[in-house]
Formats: sequence, C-alpha cells, structure tokens
Amino acid sequence: MSPFDPHSLPAPPPEIAPRLIDTHAHPTDTGDAVAHEGELGLGVVCAMASKEADQEAVEKLGEEWREGSEGKNWRIVPFFGYHPWWCHTISLSDNPPSPEEHYSSLLLPPSSHPKHAQLQSQLSQLLPYLPPPTPLPSLLSLLRQRFSNPRAHLGEVGLDRAFKLPFPREVEADTRLTGLTTPLEHQRAVLVRQIEVLMDVLPEQGVTRAISVHSVGAKAATAEVLEECQKRWCERWLRDVKVSMHSCGLGLESIKDIAKKHPNVFFGFSHCINSRSPSLLHRSILASPAHRLLPESDYPSLPLIPSLVFHIYHEIASVRSWTLDETLVRLEENWQVFSGQKEDLEVRKWVERQEVGKAGGNRRDRRAALKSGRGNVEECESESGSDGEADGQKEN
Repeated sequence: MSPFDPHSLPAPPPEIAPRLIDTHAHPTDTGDAVAHEGELGLGVVCAMASKEADQEAVEKLGEEWREGSEGKNWRIVPFFGYHPWWCHTISLSDNPPSPEEHYSSLLLPPSSHPKHAQLQSQLSQLLPYLPPPTPLPSLLSLLRQRFSNPRAHLGEVGLDRAFKLPFPREVEADTRLTGLTTPLEHQRAVLVRQIEVLMDVLPEQGVTRAISVHSVGAKAATAEVLEECQKRWCERWLRDVKVSMHSCGLGLESIKDIAKKHPNVFFGFSHCINSRSPSLLHRSILASPAHRLLPESDYPSLPLIPSLVFHIYHEIASVRSWTLDETLVRLEENWQVFSGQKEDLEVRKWVERQEVGKAGGNRRDRRAALKSGRGNVEECESESGSDGEADGQKEN
C-alpha cells in the first residue's frame, strides 16, 4: 500500500461540507486549530483530549466555537479524558512516589525476567525525559469540573496492549520504540475511574454522555469493561451513555458480539487508521449495524479533516451500497442518537423487553412505568437479543 497522504484527497463540495460530521478528531494536536478559526469546513467535529497537556486546549477550542452557535448546535464538541498511551504518567495514589520509583515499579518486569536488564537500561535513558507522575485523584477532580458542561463527553480513553513507549528524539532521532509497556491492569484502573466520574455526573444533569474508546490488542479486556459497566449501572448505562469503538479494528466476530450484547455501543471508522487494511475495513463496516455506524477522521490537522471525513463517507456509501445522500442522512441520524439529540429506540426496545421479562407483568403498565421514568432494571442481562430493527432504526 502506498503511504497515506491526506493532501491527495478531494475536499467536500460546499453544499456537502456542512452536513459532514466527524465523531473523533484531535484538532488541538497541531497549532492550526487556532490559525484556521472560522474555517471549520464541515458541520461538527468531536475534539478529543488525550493527555494532561491538552485538556485545557480542547476546552478552549470548544468554547471559542460555541460563541458563534446557538443552543446545542456546537460546531466543536469537546471530549475530555486520558488515553492509554499516556496513562503511564499517572499514579493511582494521592501521593505519588518519586519518578524513578513510580516508573520502575510500573514499567519494569520482575528482576528474574530475561529482559529485565535490557528494559532497565531503556528506562534509565527515558527517565530524564519523563514527567513526575500525576495523582489520578487530582486529574479526576478536573475531569469532573469539565463535565459540568452538559455538552462535554469522555474521550479518548481505552486500552492498548500493543503500545510501547518511544525513545524521545533527544535519545533516538528516528523515535525508535523501547520494549516498555504499561500494564493492562493500570490502564484498566485509569479507564474505569474515568467512567465512574462520568456516571457520577449523570444523575445530576440528566443528559446523554458519549465515550470514545480506543481498543488495540485488547478485545477481551474491552469487552469485559463493557460487560461490567452494563451490569453495574444497568438501565442508566444503556439509556444515558453511548459508547463509540473508535477507528474500530476489533474484527468481525468481536463487532458482532458487542453489537448483540450492547445496544448502546456504536462503531466508528476512519480512513486514516482503518484504510491500512481495506479488506478488514469493508468487512467491518458490513458487520456493524447500519444504525450504529459513525464517521471519523482521527486526524490532528483541522484543515485536512473535511477531506478525510468526506472520504470515509464515500467508503461507507460504497460498502453499504448507499447513495451519498442516503449516507449523509443515515449518519446524521446516527450522530443524533449517539449525541443524545434523538431518542435511541433500540435501547428503549431492549430495556422494555428486559423489564417485561423480569417483571412478567402487564406490558402496557411496564411501558407506562418506563415512560414516566419509574421503570428500573435491577439486573441487566448480558445479551440484548437485538434483531437490529428497533422502530425507525432498521438494518440494511
């Protein structure tokens, strides 16, 4: 495959651009987010934060674009959170140890491990360039404050078994990778604590929140987190939280399994990442429920995002045998459900089925209870048994 070159992709026509939606981008990773203010080039961009340094930048960008918008029609929707690539800089303790103690205990295997000496040498080279560990409780406190904005969501967060810490350019000009990885248990702890903060604010504000999830080499662990969240928070999790498996490379069986068990999970695809394996991308788009597909750029440069998003719209249209206009309509509806602007009829159907099955009572009475907000699922089943055809959300 030829090297990826976003500059070679055509820009969307002016009449199409305002209808395009990017559900996962990183526009604050480069300086051009500010330089091109006023020239968004598409309808909506979901701006992801990833590490401690860019939370404030995403917040500022969202506020800047909010000033020219009305009501809920924000042009840039802010997502806040801590990505697994940077969670090695986070200590789970209120009082973190010294950098050397933190990183050694977190990143090095036992001294009996055959690669211990090699990894210890690599860590010694890295240590002068690693920041002091930040206590997770303080980061969560800031995250909670940012969620006071009812349009703020959680992302980019997740799990990654494949990521290895790179040498800084001061050590290796070609940014060669070390063999150091962050244990999955640590990543999982950071992920779950962030989700807990999100769930804590839900009863206070009563609005839909979205989570953009990164999952690489961690299919089983990601599925376990989704399962535990659904069991722990039940109806509240299903009704008030939407999850996107972003730049989804989980594989066909995992997509089908998650789609069946978790009616609030969507599947995002980007040309930037998923086109590395065109065959898998096409099969994954087909394996995902049509009403849970989301378009992404997963790109850091705001001026190039419209072309990348336009391209993934074309990819989805081609694979699903839709016209471009049909694709625009369908993906806008998916976005409206994902962002809470439109009721998720599949989730409502799923919860009603669980309510009736648990209670064994009169279906009309149970529907009335759910509609009034009195209904509650004490225990959520692990499988939805969804046929993918809730009213008005039909599969194709």
